[in-house]
Amino acid sequence: MAKKKSSTIDGILSEANTYIGTPYRFGGMTRSGIDCSAFVLSVYGSATGISLP
Repeated sequence: MAKKKSSTIDGILSEANTYIGTPYRFGGMTRSGIDCSAFVLSVYGSATGISLP
């Protein structure tokens, strides 16, 4: 179980790092500009395959 958690966390951090340099844009949902909620949805969804509501 611990190995799976570690792998998931590493995947989330790796995906989050791909957004370095992406500007903040209120209501943005793309890499040309993204806000904090869309960032969480995109990173978590891409890294885990789980869609958040």
